[in-house]
Order: sequence, then structure tokens, then C-alpha cells
Amino acid sequence: MLLLALMLLSLQQPQLSLGLIPTVCVANVTSKASVCCPVPKGFSQPCGGRGRGECVRIQAYQEFENYHPGLVKDDRLMWPSRFFEFGCQCDSRYWGADCGECFFGWRGPRCNQRDVRLRRNIFTLSPAERDQYREISRLMRVKMSPYSVLIEKYNNQSDPLRSPVFVPATVHYWLVYVHRYASRRTLFPDAKQCQQFGILDLNHGGPGFMTWHRYYTMMLERELHKIAVERFNWTTFGLPYWDWVDATWCEVCQNDIVGAPGECDNFGQRLHPASPFGGWDEFCTTPSAKDRQQLGGGSCYGCHAAERFGKLVRQWTSLSLPTTAEVNYGLSIPRYYYPEEFNRPAQDLENCGFARYLEGHCGPMELYGKIGTLHNKVHNSVMGSFCCAATAPNDPIFFMHHSQISRLVHMWFLRHRPHPVDMANINVSPGHDRQSYMVGFYPPIRHEEVFTDIASLGYEYDTLEFGEPVRRRLQKEGRMPKPTLKHFVNCQRGFLHPQHRLHRHEFEDELQRFLAEHPGAAT
Repeated sequence: MLLLALMLLSLQQPQLSLGLIPTVCVANVTSKASVCCPVPKGFSQPCGGRGRGECVRIQAYQEFENYHPGLVKDDRLMWPSRFFEFGCQCDSRYWGADCGECFFGWRGPRCNQRDVRLRRNIFTLSPAERDQYREISRLMRVKMSPYSVLIEKYNNQSDPLRSPVFVPATVHYWLVYVHRYASRRTLFPDAKQCQQFGILDLNHGGPGFMTWHRYYTMMLERELHKIAVERFNWTTFGLPYWDWVDATWCEVCQNDIVGAPGECDNFGQRLHPASPFGGWDEFCTTPSAKDRQQLGGGSCYGCHAAERFGKLVRQWTSLSLPTTAEVNYGLSIPRYYYPEEFNRPAQDLENCGFARYLEGHCGPMELYGKIGTLHNKVHNSVMGSFCCAATAPNDPIFFMHHSQISRLVHMWFLRHRPHPVDMANINVSPGHDRQSYMVGFYPPIRHEEVFTDIASLGYEYDTLEFGEPVRRRLQKEGRMPKPTLKHFVNCQRGFLHPQHRLHRHEFEDELQRFLAEHPGAAT
């Protein structure tokens, strides 16, 4: 009777979506009726009823026993139990908070028809397809998502949750927010506690990095696919990737892709005004030192801690992008994860598993260098908004970057054929255990559920080739762009690398104008 009453209370809410949870359930977030079992459209029973889904107690994974009391208050641990006690458990291939959709890789009224998305190299898209992809990316900034976001302006609003306030979010706002929410530190009320105990990152720095971002990319692809179908009837849309292996400059930094380099200011290099992304707001902007001082929490802060959101910016600090040698080394690593490896030095190769290497935290010195490997190396090269977990998804480079990361994961899976038990469940950071629900996603889904071959996840790639051979073929076909001077300079430092001085004869007039505008830049 109690469960029935909880479900009926859930049904009485407005038919919208909120946060990472449906609006039909939001009134129950901080009440004793912590249930989220909505009725899907076209059905009369919660979760669709027999044959589709049922309302059950959510079995969140118990993962903290000896934590500091402040960490235990973190809303994200044992996700999503701080928000709901009951939720929908969908049958077979059904999915969604109300079991009203199909799981990835399936479609149709009964979710029994295969639906596989093809992810292609961005430079194999036709000019018309590239225009459409750019428009789809732009529209996610204005299309409202089925979610709203939890306001975390002050550190006393969460951890533990108190009188939550939510605001509607566009698709892109939600995507940036959920990435920040999972990666932020516990919102301790003072800087001393933050410095001592602000250690959590629930989607980076552990074996769950790969699975969390793999699922995140799948969610992104699903939302973009909806826009592609609505706007262009592009039913075969898949998230393109940028094969940055062996690249010597940002080939996708063109106005017909993710935006060409624009003018410089105190924050870095803005995007070209002709790019539709040039004036984008930067959601979850890092707060200034003054803002952090007023908050009192030091480096522990949420998405809304800054006085106002900034604007999208890049600040290239290096063009040393990942190489074929780096990729081949990573693909040769047999084990996914070694216990306690994230406490080991970067050059401890005996404890450098694929997950850690992929993220960019270990490797041979000749490959690891000063800015990490693979994933981190690209982030640490682009910098600007792309620098950090809080703001990186603001840059449209992020989506093609992580589609490429997922491609490398697919290659590793094909070579080593790991089993779900190969993903760690001991000596791992909170939130990274294979049985933990991935923080920020609702309906909840465990890491181990996406630690599998992509044939089970509804997408595939056009090729497993990478690097210079692919680039030469695309150049021969006339598909690769040519750089400008601004692709080789940092606004404060001038040329990014001595070898780029060899390009001076190609850009002499433009170079002279740049030096006149930036007299401190070295050449």
C-alpha cells in the first residue's frame, strides 16, 4: 500500500522533466515520498506496467564505510539515493525514467528493431552534411532539453541537499552542467575543509572515466540525433569524430566546423565572429578568486559559483597532439586497470593500465612528456574553455574529441576482449566502482553496463584506421583544409613551436599585421 501511495503521488506532478530527473517526480526529491515512477505516454500504469517496466526500490551501491563525515554528506555518493528511493526498472530493451523509450541500439514501438548509428570522420562529411552538423550543434544551445539543472550558487545548497532550486536547461547547458556536477568537489563550507577533504572527482581520475564519458557521449549523440531528425530528417546521424592522431595543427578549427581562430583579448583567443559558436556563453565558468573568497569554500564550488557566465575562448599552448606511437602503445596495454595505480608515479609502467593511460595520467616519458597522453594531451593543448572539467564541454571540439576517445576504446576492446569483471571494484575512487551508478545520469545506469563492445550500445565507426595515412588520403581527395597564421600562434607568446616559423613565408603579410597588434609576441 505504501509503494502504491508513493506511485500515485508521483503521478500527480506536471508532465515535464527536471534536473537529471523527471519533473513529475521533483516534489518528491526532499520528501518522504522519494519515488520516481512516472506513467509513460500511451500507458496507464507506472513505468508502463507488466512487460515494460515496474516500480522497484533502487539498489544503490554501498561504497563508503570509512569516509570523513563531510564526504558522507555528498549528495552524489550512492547515486541517486539522496534523491529517490524508488524508480522504474525497465524490461529488456526499454529505457528511460518512465520506460517510455528504447535503450541504445533499438527502436520501434516494441524496441525490437536494431538502430545503429555510424560515427564518421568529420572530414568525410559532405559540405551539406557539415553545414547540417554545424546547425545541429548550434540548435542544441536553444533547444530545451527534457531536464533542468540544480542551482549550486552557494555551498550550503547541496551536500547535503537543502531546499533545492532547479532551472530549465537547453540541451547544451544540461550537458555542460552534468559533466561539472559529477566532477566537482564536495561543497564544503570553508576553504580549510575543502583543501583537506575536497578530493572527489566522480568522472575523472579513475577507471570510471572511460565508462562515464562513453555513456555521456551516447547521451549527447541521442540528443543531437533528435535534433537532426526534427530539423533535417537525418535519420542516420551519428556523432562525428576528429582524428587528431599525428595532426600538427587544429584542422577542425574552421568556421564550417567548430570555429576558426578570432581576435585576442585578456582571456585568450576568441572564435571568429563568422562562426555560429563565436558568441557562445561559457556555462559553469570558473569563479574568480574574489568570488571564491566570498563563497568561503576555496576550490570547492558548483556550476553557478561565478558572478556570471563568461564567453567561449581557446588558448592554444601546444600543437603537440597525440601521435601514432602513443596510440599504438595504449592499444598494446593488456590490462584495463591496476589496483591503486592512480597513486603511483606517471612513469610507473608496471602499474599503468589502459584506463589511466587513455585518460592521460601515465606512460613512458618519451610519450607522456609535460602535458600527458591521449585525452589529457588534447585538453592541455587547446586550453581556454577546453582546459578543465568545469567548462570543457562548452567547446564543440569536446564532442568530436570524445567520439575519437570512444573510437580508441573500441579498438582496445577488439584487441583484448575484456569482460565486465576486468573493470575494478576494489581500491578505486568513490563513484568509479564497476557496480556504482554513474553520477549525474537518470535513469541510473552502472559502469559495468557500458563496459562492453559497442555492438551492444548502438553505434559503430566508419574505420579503425587513424593518423597520417588517413590524413594523406583525405588530402588527396581535397577534403582537408589549410591553416592560417592564427592556427600557429598563442595570443601572448607568439609562435607555439619553433617549427612553425617555417610557415612564415606563407603568412608574411598576416604576420606583420599580427605583430603590429601584439608587439610583445615573440617570433
